[in-house]
Amino acid sequence: MTIFIKNRPFFFSHILVFLGSFMTFYSAAQDCTVPNTLINSRILLEIDGQYTLLNPHAGHLQVFSFTRSTLSVTILETAETYSGPYQYQVLSPEVGLISSTIKQKETVFSDFNLVFICLEDGLGHYIYSQDKGVTKPDIRQNTGNFFIFSNE
Repeated sequence: MTIFIKNRPFFFSHILVFLGSFMTFYSAAQDCTVPNTLINSRILLEIDGQYTLLNPHAGHLQVFSFTRSTLSVTILETAETYSGPYQYQVLSPEVGLISSTIKQKETVFSDFNLVFICLEDGLGHYIYSQDKGVTKPDIRQNTGNFFIFSNE
């Protein structure tokens, strides 16, 4: 299956096995849904704490804030904020996809896709896949937990 995001194929092949096994396990045990929209939502992301060269922000907390057309990302440890347009898709009742290119002063900070899977309404796990970014390595993936703490 190929999904085109920003006019290029999104590489699901390396996470399909994970998602398939993850959803098989959790769909039997959980009854949750991701939001239909992220407008006026704020999501707290906790990045996996295991530091590696592929996870340079290990243990950090980020807040994603959404308007109708803009995503703002605040890194709580540094208070730095980045923003840009985003797209949101509900792939299944339990799975959502955020795609965005966030910038700071016209410099691309991160071009990414974030797949999130609910464990219960408002919280779960995510997989972050970056295609381009300021922090090296600029192409990387990491995982973590999310909590939606406002959704009007």
